[in-house]
Amino acid sequence: MENNIDMAINKEAHIYKVKRKVGSGWIMGFPLIIDNEWYIRSENDFRNYKIDVKTLCRCTVKRNVKNELIFEHDYIESMGTSLVMEICYGEYQAYCPVDDIWLPTIGFYAKAENYKDMPIGDLPEYALRLYNRFDKKGEENENSEQF
Repeated sequence: MENNIDMAINKEAHIYKVKRKVGSGWIMGFPLIIDNEWYIRSENDFRNYKIDVKTLCRCTVKRNVKNELIFEHDYIESMGTSLVMEICYGEYQAYCPVDDIWLPTIGFYAKAENYKDMPIGDLPEYALRLYNRFDKKGEENENSEQF
């Protein structure tokens, strides 16, 4: 008999956050298309909401120092260096020290001005979420001084 824990699906790996077309603020859930219109099924009330698909952000399945989930297009600050980075998803170059080469990699990475793209690593050890690229002034995290 299989262990129920082994069969559990990591819900966070499939969650997105997005801005609603009607109303304000972010909503988290599972995106879907109904009659050529984008919706998100809310993880809280299981209702479908029309969304602004341009603001759709994937969950990294990682949390920051405050145990907040981190999503694509979130800006984080390294608590050790004060470096501000945007969390991105896509192809980037990762260094392989064993072979001493740069390899194309697909996944989440951090982008910072004047730095090469880098893997995001273990965020709870160093990262503080500041805001998301799609936040408007006044919606940013209380930790943000960027606006």
